[in-house]
Amino acid sequence: MLYTTMYQLRKELEAFGLFEVIEQSRAGGGRYRLLWAPDNWDYDEFEIMYQQFIESNDRTTAASAIELYRGGYLTDNGYEWATEKRIVLELKVVELLEYMADYEVKQRRFGSALSLLQRWENLQPYTIRVHDKIIALHLLMSNADAADAHEKKVEDLFASELGISPDIDRKILELHPLSVF
Repeated sequence: MLYTTMYQLRKELEAFGLFEVIEQSRAGGGRYRLLWAPDNWDYDEFEIMYQQFIESNDRTTAASAIELYRGGYLTDNGYEWATEKRIVLELKVVELLEYMADYEVKQRRFGSALSLLQRWENLQPYTIRVHDKIIALHLLMSNADAADAHEKKVEDLFASELGISPDIDRKILELHPLSVF
């Protein structure tokens, strides 16, 4: 089983262009060692971009950092020790998504803003602020049906998952949709 696993691992690594990165030693009953270490990790690169954004509010850096985020820090591995880092990373990504969505709304690029808000919604489906923004954005796009549908979706989600009703003030959103951006 070990040899089969190592064979499969080598093949997977080779698919990413990493050849001869596993060293095998037969001494002491056999041992394997990974010889490769990346120059930088996505997480480190994200942190550098996030710091640059904090210092400069540069939209290009924020957009690059958002694109670098691909679903969370070690989410598929079940490592409890990574939970805190995963949460902090997610909060930073949400901060960038909100900043960029607000900017896109101010530039009247509503489609781009909606895409960013939907990414935020996928990360934090129980955050009222993102739902307020999505509803307000639909109203800004003169799409009351989409606003109604989103509000209904949120009400159903909150009722079924949390047993509560979301605190969405539709009248304020209709009167002043830009106030949430």
